[in-house]
Amino acid sequence: MNIDYFLDPVGFQTVAYTAGLFSFFCRQYSILVTVASLAVLLFDFIITFDSEVHWTWGRGWGIMRIIFIVSRYVPFVGLAMTVYCSVASTHGGIVSSSGYNI
Repeated sequence: MNIDYFLDPVGFQTVAYTAGLFSFFCRQYSILVTVASLAVLLFDFIITFDSEVHWTWGRGWGIMRIIFIVSRYVPFVGLAMTVYCSVASTHGGIVSSSGYNI
């Protein structure tokens, strides 16, 4: 955590945890947005699954079905990677290319 010392107008030395506090709030915001995105994605998947079964599962493979399947299931892969990175970075498990923990 970065600690910056500066003199306030009264002349007392004040400690500001600006960088560490900002990093904490950004991480919390990122986790909350990830959880909200997961909830919306799962909600959409659940309410449209019966239509997917009816309209796509019995059909032959064509370009439209491939596009639908990719657009339907790739977000789950991306979200899984995002959740993994969020959890691992919270526990200090991801190392950046420069060698520092993210």
